[in-house]
Amino acid sequence: MSKLLFAEQSLWANGLIVEEGLTQQPELMPLHALFIVILLVVTILLAGAMWWRSRLLLAANEARQAAAESLRQQNERLERAEAHAQLGNWELDPATGHGWWSPQMYVLLGFDPTQGVPFFDDYLQGPKIVT
Repeated sequence: MSKLLFAEQSLWANGLIVEEGLTQQPELMPLHALFIVILLVVTILLAGAMWWRSRLLLAANEARQAAAESLRQQNERLERAEAHAQLGNWELDPATGHGWWSPQMYVLLGFDPTQGVPFFDDYLQGPKIVT
């Protein structure tokens, strides 16, 4: 009797069900239920990935804004220092004759900043003062 009971327990443990002498496989999960479970798992994984991506983008945007604010403050400090010291700075591209002037350069040399950076030849002639 104990051998038979052991055999039934062994069959049950191996995934087989013994009923009245017939051996059957246990029912598997229907395919549509399996598909739904897989779909839910994929949705949860994608939602998590999207959340992490949004957190990373938010952190990058905050860092960019902090860097832009720091640059703006540095430019303000430079302009105040130039105005106080009555200095200016400029760049010139010799190939094209175009350049860049700080706001203080226009003040020091008497050029109108709304007219843009004068060409090098215009700079050598001095500001055009209309009376």
